[in-house]
This record gives sequence, C-alpha cells and structure tokens, in this order.
Amino acid sequence: MLSTAQQQFIQQHLGSILDIEPIAQGYSNQCYKLLVSVTAQVPQRVFVKSLDNKDSAHVQHEQQARCIAEKALLTPKCLLQSAKLKLLVTEYVQVDTQACIEDIALLLALTHSIDSELVQIHQPNIIPQQLAADIQALISADKVDKTQLKLAQQLDNECTNQVFCHGDISRDNILKTRNKAYLVDWEYARMACIEYDLAASICINQFNPSEQKQLIAHYQQQSNCKINQQALQQYIQVFEYLNKLWFEHAI
Repeated sequence: MLSTAQQQFIQQHLGSILDIEPIAQGYSNQCYKLLVSVTAQVPQRVFVKSLDNKDSAHVQHEQQARCIAEKALLTPKCLLQSAKLKLLVTEYVQVDTQACIEDIALLLALTHSIDSELVQIHQPNIIPQQLAADIQALISADKVDKTQLKLAQQLDNECTNQVFCHGDISRDNILKTRNKAYLVDWEYARMACIEYDLAASICINQFNPSEQKQLIAHYQQQSNCKINQQALQQYIQVFEYLNKLWFEHAI
C-alpha cells in the first residue's frame, strides 16, 4: 500500500485521492491506479508506481532513463516524481489491445533511434550493458556456468556501438491504445548494442524461431541499424541463462 508520506505528497501536488486501486498483473513493483480530484477540474485517473523495494541509485537511474524516453514521446507523461519517496506518478493510459510483434519491433527501433550522444550529454549516468555483472549478482562464483559468464564478458567487452536500450520490452511493458503504443518500466534501461535489446525481448517474450524472424524483419523495416546475427544468437544464449537465474532468484 502507498505510505502515508507518499499519499500526502500526491495530495499536496495533484489533489485529494478519491480512490486507490492496486494493479498487480505484469509489474515487478507496487503499482496503483488512483482517482484524484484536481482543483476546479474533473477527477482524473493517474498511474502510480512505488519503488520502495529499490535502492536510491536504482530509483534515480530509472527516473533518468524514463526522462529520456518521455522527451522522445515513448512513455506516458510524468506528472510527479520523488526520488526521496521512491514514487512515480504518470498519466494513466487506458489499454485497448495487447501489443503485437510489430509494436515491439517499432518500439525497439524508436528507442534505438534516440541520439546516443545526447543521452550521454544530458544523462551521463545511464548504465552501460553489464551482462557479466548481472550474472554474478544472481549466483555465487562456485555455481556459475563459467561458459556463459565468459561469453557475457566477451559480449560486454565487444559492445562498442552502444545505443539507448530499454532492456525489458515485454508485452506487459507496452501500453497500446487505438492510436499509439507506449513503453513503461525503464529500470533495466542500458547503453548497449541493438542485439542486446533484441535478444532481451526475444527471451522475455519467449518467441519461437518463427516469431524471432518476424521481430527481426519488422525491426529492419523500421531501423537503419544493421543486425549482427552471430552476436544476436550469442546474446540470446546469455539472456536465456540470465532469465533462468532471475526466475530461480525470484522463487
């Protein structure tokens, strides 16, 4: 539940809270749909994400990444945020339909098209890809698959052409209306290779070989970036291992 301090902060800036509805499905953090009474206006729905289970550095990183995405019109508009209270309030987007492979490909391409030099100038603290560190954070050195760790280290070292990546483009993180699709949940954003983001999306969505080909074909229609197929398969291999570790860690 939202803390008293979080609720007071929202009411101070947006108006009285008339209703709080928890949203459980598809989110790793505590999320809510709120009805707030905006002064002299019709009550409006807002989306609230509480990051109480994240440390301050993690919260700040997500806020910075989301700020970049908002400037590119890829994510709902932020109405209110507080790193101290670990709180994010955005416009509420009414989802009309589930995202398809074409939507995922388009959002990948749009994210990767954001000028990486501008990202580094305005938000220099966006984390670079760190697959090896991600693996080591989830499993002890005596139990890690050394082949997978070595491959992850190789991919990290070879990634020189970095673009802005979401890192977690699942269907659950896409809000699709009749006119537009938005990306949410930017906590795993990275400066990384395009193959990193493609592989992450392929593994997260559990795409079969046919769906993988569709994703790549649609992506190439939307992007000028050239995909290194060998590297993509290597990234998929590492992300399959990472997803296995994440699942084991979660339970």
